[in-house]
Parts: sequence; structure tokens; C-alpha cells
Amino acid sequence: AVGEVQEVLSDVAGGESFRVTALLDLVLSQELNPEATPKQPFLVGRALTLGAKCAESLTSEQAGAFLAAVGGGLASEQAPVAAGALQCVHALLQELRTTVLQPHVQTLYTGLGALVEAAHEEQ
Repeated sequence: AVGEVQEVLSDVAGGESFRVTALLDLVLSQELNPEATPKQPFLVGRALTLGAKCAESLTSEQAGAFLAAVGGGLASEQAPVAAGALQCVHALLQELRTTVLQPHVQTLYTGLGALVEAAHEEQ
């Protein structure tokens, strides 16, 4: 829901992004932290979708953290996680500079390849 109203909330807050960066930090630490207790696939997928919806508001550090989560999410066998990861990578590729993407390119290619292979096997 936050992703859907992020633009409106930013306008109301006078461009302050209603501290969306703090919310994204919380999502990264609670839902997408690989060292945290495993979460429900639906929540992980929604957290990645939030990253996609807020891609333009991400700091470089947050973008790198979302890209790291996307890499694992693309190879996930859980449909909500893979779908959220795909949405997130699509949005991030449109927003980010090459310097932020470069460290994650191999992981993204591997994850996208796994996703294509899984889709091909299902046919």
C-alpha cells in the first residue's frame, strides 16, 4: 500500500518523501536482511515490490542492498519472491547509474537466467 501512495505522500510532505528513506531502511533490515530470520515469501515479495515503487527515492546504499536481495529473489522457487524481484530489478535498471549496478551484474544475470530456465521447464 505504501508503494501505491508514495508519490502522493511525497507531494503532501513537500517533497520530503515522508521519510521514505527511513521506511526503506526498515524494510531492508527487517524483511530483506539475509541474516534475519526467514520471512514469509509473500512479505519478501512485497518488500521487493516496495523497492520497485520507490526506486527513484533510494540512496545508492539502499539501491545496492535491494540489488543484492533481487539477486537471490530471482532464483527463488517462491513465486511471490521471484515476481517482486523481477519488478524491483526492472525499476532499478531504469533508475540507477552503472557504478551502483556494476557489483551486482553477475548475480543479476545468474538470477535472470535461472528465472528464464525455470519458466522454460514449466512449459
